[in-house]
Amino acid sequence: MQVDVEGSAGVQRRYTVNIPGEDVSKKVRDSIRRVNGQLKVPGYRPGHVPEAIVRRNKDILRSIHSDVLDELHRNAMDELVVAVKGTIVHLAPDQVVLDSKAEKDGLTLSGELEVFVLPEKVSPYGVVLSPEESLEVSDEEVKVELSRLCLILSSDFDQNLPSDATVAAGDFVKIEMKTSHPVSGAPLSAEQVVEVEGENIPEELNRALTGRSQGESFEATIPLSISDPSFSRGTRVERLPANLTILEIQRRIPLTLEQLISRMQSNSQEPSVKEEDVLADIKKTVMARKVVAMIDRKVRELRKEVISSWGIAVPEKRIAYEMQEIGGKLSESEKEDLRQLLLWRMTLDEIVFSEQIHPDYDVVSREYQQILSAKGEKMGREINRQAADQALEKARRVKMEEIMLRRATFGGSDLYFGEGGYFDQVGFSKFGIPAIPPGANGDDHDHEHDHNHEHAGHNH
Repeated sequence: MQVDVEGSAGVQRRYTVNIPGEDVSKKVRDSIRRVNGQLKVPGYRPGHVPEAIVRRNKDILRSIHSDVLDELHRNAMDELVVAVKGTIVHLAPDQVVLDSKAEKDGLTLSGELEVFVLPEKVSPYGVVLSPEESLEVSDEEVKVELSRLCLILSSDFDQNLPSDATVAAGDFVKIEMKTSHPVSGAPLSAEQVVEVEGENIPEELNRALTGRSQGESFEATIPLSISDPSFSRGTRVERLPANLTILEIQRRIPLTLEQLISRMQSNSQEPSVKEEDVLADIKKTVMARKVVAMIDRKVRELRKEVISSWGIAVPEKRIAYEMQEIGGKLSESEKEDLRQLLLWRMTLDEIVFSEQIHPDYDVVSREYQQILSAKGEKMGREINRQAADQALEKARRVKMEEIMLRRATFGGSDLYFGEGGYFDQVGFSKFGIPAIPPGANGDDHDHEHDHNHEHAGHNH
């Protein structure tokens, strides 16, 4: 097998793989021998059908040629991985036919490929970023968070909610949604209960519902998951105009501070939980959110700085493929943000490989559980290999982002990452994992300590 790759600059390459006829013929004969035992031909015992007889069956020979061609393509890919400097991220083979002539004269596999490679003499460490100021938590912020906790931890609902009450944050709202499939035009309808401004509720839906009354119908454009068999996962997200009707509003009665303390006391190992303990814990929660916001902000800045200053050649065809897989109608700014994110993921993967970065396996475990949850699957004895690979990939990227950010150069970095800094104060052990599990301080609410970058899976 002779491999030739044309072009060394940029990302586009042209490849040619020449395979001698005797190699092609040998693989075909080997394949014929493998299927021989399964053939039932009158006058011949299984496994003893002459090759010439097998070749006369055009359907069987066509199937054998197809299988051998697939194997040759895989072998060629293995050779290309070795021959090409960088990571092959897109492959577009030319059409080729394996027939009896190719068994005699040989076969040429050719096509186009895209290579992703980082520029030489660039370092992921010491990236210069903008300075950060010190963080503070005001009494008003503590008061707002206390009110939120008293509401979301309550299990009592207002049985005398006025009929003209309008939707507010924290309400559970039963809605009916009606729209049409953007391709087929088929009518789509569903009923759903959402917690306004709850976790994972799209902001467009929060805005559309807030201030509405029970029985009210209105139009709104919201992101919806649409079935589409052309996508690998069978669905895509698209913003669609929909008719929404509010069927029911349920509102919780907030806990009093005394009830909140009693609730926390019942879940605490401490002999007593005092008001000042609750307020101190809430202050820590608010501070943790600010630290997470800072990390997200600095990672975005890090991404922008690296991509703009390193002069990375962009594999446009791979990016286009990834964006098509993700799907949905996006604005131009959203497309550019997604494009930058996909390029950043490929950049991180290259750095992870070159720096031999090992992930934190507690982060891997968390990512694995989240991937299964998104698929609607539960943890079991059998490991989902695809989900496990995706979890490893995501955990390595998070680890690399943490290392790069800790070693970046910006004013105020010691305030966050230095000994006794904000990271230590809020109990973070590493990006993505809180040092103290939620509830360990006697509270049963999630402090949202997790620093979770949502990346779509990217397989080179």
